[in-house]
Amino acid sequence: MSKPILATFELSEDLWREFFEAHYRRDRNLKWRALWGGCCIVIGSMGFGGFYHNPYIAGLLLATGFFGVLSRPLLVLRSVRKALRHPFCGQELTVRIDGDEIAVRSGDAGYVQHLSDFAG
Repeated sequence: MSKPILATFELSEDLWREFFEAHYRRDRNLKWRALWGGCCIVIGSMGFGGFYHNPYIAGLLLATGFFGVLSRPLLVLRSVRKALRHPFCGQELTVRIDGDEIAVRSGDAGYVQHLSDFAG
């Protein structure tokens, strides 16, 4: 029988922010959204600069571009705010992984997930 793995760490706001930034940094769709958002900002700015004479289209392109460029930081901010509402946030967690289950504890509260429940 193998030895259990024990890990102890604190769920702070900085840890959650680092996790979500790494999570959303790997999303290929968000990278494309930021790239096309930058293109929309450039084209919209050219419209306000007089390249074409439709300020409504230029404004919509700028709004779309800023949405595309700022979508990842907004998703990180929203996810961190949501994670801060979890009861374990700001507390020290102890995670124990053995051959049968994964157990997470924080003081008297916690939960257990059996490894047979995981698919794959």
